[in-house]
Amino acid sequence: MSPLTYALACLFSFSGFFIGILLGVMAKEETAAGKFYLSLIQKAAIFTVFTALLYFFSARPYQWVLLYILLILLFSFRVKDYLAYLMFAPAFFAASNEPYLFYIVSGIIFLFGFPTGSLYYIEMKRTKKHNDILRAVLKNIHFAAISIALKALLG
Repeated sequence: MSPLTYALACLFSFSGFFIGILLGVMAKEETAAGKFYLSLIQKAAIFTVFTALLYFFSARPYQWVLLYILLILLFSFRVKDYLAYLMFAPAFFAASNEPYLFYIVSGIIFLFGFPTGSLYYIEMKRTKKHNDILRAVLKNIHFAAISIALKALLG
């Protein structure tokens, strides 16, 4: 895969975050009511990315057990978006060698951005900091930076 294609796919995957903020702006009334479900979608997206990676790389049984432990931990705690994007960077790079897996992982990361952006908008609205979008992008852009750096260094 060419570096340009990889970088564009990385930026496309991250653009789901912006669409999530836009969805939050457009559906202000529904975002507060759907906060629980948005969080659930985030957790399901994280679990799906790592399930796809283990499936495509023919994981051993103990790796599946670790994945289920991760699932239990995911549903026990609140997901920090910057930590999820940090975990997605090596997963995105690992998937880049297998085209079908790469499409799946990049699509799921894109879909992860919808609830993440919407939840961030809810938080911005609650704290009355409506100009914090740049801060949110800088807080989560390490996904793209690490993914592209991994491809450049190990690629």
